[in-house]
Amino acid sequence: MNDIIGLSVLNNQGESYAVSIHSSQFKWIQNLNSFGKRFSITAGNNGKLYVIVADRSVIVGLNVRTGTVVWKQSIGPLITQDLSPVVDVNGWISIGSLDGFLYSVSSSGVFIPRERSKNEEGGGSGHSRWEREEKGSPA
Repeated sequence: MNDIIGLSVLNNQGESYAVSIHSSQFKWIQNLNSFGKRFSITAGNNGKLYVIVADRSVIVGLNVRTGTVVWKQSIGPLITQDLSPVVDVNGWISIGSLDGFLYSVSSSGVFIPRERSKNEEGGGSGHSRWEREEKGSPA
């Protein structure tokens, strides 16, 4: 029987816990304190759990069933509060950075930084428009 993860939480010591909906016991515990101690967690739609470590500007991809670190990707500087990464229907996680880039990482760890387009710099409508040159990148 496939065990479904009901909840994944992080504590202030850098540990992530997953609880099964079929049991009161932990499904897995992953110690992530080597990445830092202040995290934000975002669920993926693809068997991944994304952990954002703003202090270190890192995104970590975890296997939701096992808690194993699948990949780690360094990104640009992040604010340390109110992070709101987005996961699209294809499993890409995207997050804006203080360096003016939009960073996107696929569920398998493929990394694409996007710089603001030249048409957007120096004013305009105030809406962000990001260049997309890579095939298969998120919308």
